[in-house]
Amino acid sequence: GQHFLNHNLLLFRPSNCVTHTTGAPAMTVSVLITSEFALSARLEAQWLRDLPLPRRTEIGDWPDTTARHRSLIGSRLLAHGLRRLGFAGDVLATLRYSPRGKPTLKLPVDFSLSHSAGRIVCAISMQGAVGVDVEVVDKLLAEDFHLYLSAAERAWAGRSSRRFYAVWTRKEAVVKAASEQGLREVARVDTTPSERFAAYEGRHWY
Repeated sequence: GQHFLNHNLLLFRPSNCVTHTTGAPAMTVSVLITSEFALSARLEAQWLRDLPLPRRTEIGDWPDTTARHRSLIGSRLLAHGLRRLGFAGDVLATLRYSPRGKPTLKLPVDFSLSHSAGRIVCAISMQGAVGVDVEVVDKLLAEDFHLYLSAAERAWAGRSSRRFYAVWTRKEAVVKAASEQGLREVARVDTTPSERFAAYEGRHWY
């Protein structure tokens, strides 16, 4: 099945989410959430050393301190979640980021990361592809997104910002679960068949 999910380590808030829809197998997804925070120089250096050399070099060159810290916290969330699932040793050793597409691990898991408004979220599953997207609910409306939302999606969202973000995060999460990216792909996700799933590339994503 394919599923999506609509300052220190002590603030990790892990939970498990089991989703089930008629015709789709149940799937367990571990979801970890934490707040962004500034890392000390010592902690940043320590967490960088825990990453594979290519990723360590890439992040270390970023001039944006907030972006570096956000990425490092996301990696720690991922490592924490993997250990909760029983993986031991250097769990991030095979972490790879391609120029396009989602990051991967040479482990029998799928994972997705997202951040917005001071929150960082990591979703992990050993049972199928997973995507997660988190956004702060602002004043955006569906009527302003004709290129990315269908007429039916815009009609369902109406003038509700909360409904717009419900549609948008589902679309983003599906694209990430499918290992794709880009606004063109977001537009191709159809959230109208059911509030329980979305359609993309001829498949249903729950």
